[in-house]
Amino acid sequence: MRMWSLGLLFLLLLPGCSPGYLLLVHEGMDKAEEGAYGEAVYFYTRAMYAGPRTSFLYLRRAEAWAALESNENALQDYDSVLAHDNQNAEAYLGRGTVRLAILSSLSETDVDTVEGVEGMVMRVVLRTLVFADLDRAVHLSPRWAVAIKMRAHAHLVCGNLKEAIADLNAVEWLTWPDAWVLATRARARVLAGDSARALIDFGAAERITPDDGELRFERGLLAYDMGGWSLANEELTHAIQLQPTSPWPWYFRALTRWKLGRRGDACDDACTSAVAGCLPALELAAVFACDFR
Repeated sequence: MRMWSLGLLFLLLLPGCSPGYLLLVHEGMDKAEEGAYGEAVYFYTRAMYAGPRTSFLYLRRAEAWAALESNENALQDYDSVLAHDNQNAEAYLGRGTVRLAILSSLSETDVDTVEGVEGMVMRVVLRTLVFADLDRAVHLSPRWAVAIKMRAHAHLVCGNLKEAIADLNAVEWLTWPDAWVLATRARARVLAGDSARALIDFGAAERITPDDGELRFERGLLAYDMGGWSLANEELTHAIQLQPTSPWPWYFRALTRWKLGRRGDACDDACTSAVAGCLPALELAAVFACDFR
């Protein structure tokens, strides 16, 4: 809000800036804050025809376009911001974020639609552009945790685990304890094979958000993979309490309890998982039932 207020103050000082123009900009900002991004775009566009087309106005409209997932329009507006002000860290961050969204959607696209050399080149070019923008944003605002977090996310998407962990370490030094940072670093460490530190990070994230069932499940699953049956049982039990209809915590607690020798409980959990829709649990329940008898 404060940066937006400063932007409005700057607009007041511009020649040709009428009260009607300011009202349109303010309406656009209000609509964006309410989440009505389509209306925000409408008011920002009207303002552009009623007065100066400033980098502030292009930036706000670009953010609205990005929220609507209208990526091409967002990129055009971010380019317009940088044409006015090539030192604008917000615009570099925004453009890099939109490009990352496009890259992620390409990665999820069927091979039939983006294939062969053309698809590979497109991904390589986009990846280069994403990091050019995010690196520039961090360079211009080296203590801006939001930009460093986004670059860490980009590194994860691209499989650069070492760089992602380094950025998340930097964010941890710049901000208060952040569950997203800790959980994301834990996931990166799991992929990098550093399970012991990942378990510690998951635990620290849990202390901040103890009611996050997905986090409990991930830590329980990691403990299971590491052979920590008691911790796995504890975490998966918490996950079940928080997400009782999800089949996978029941499934892995069944496996865990079998390892702990609690065979009757393991059979019950496998059956519950199967009823919740987990197909592998059907076979597991049958195997457990035979062995239990």
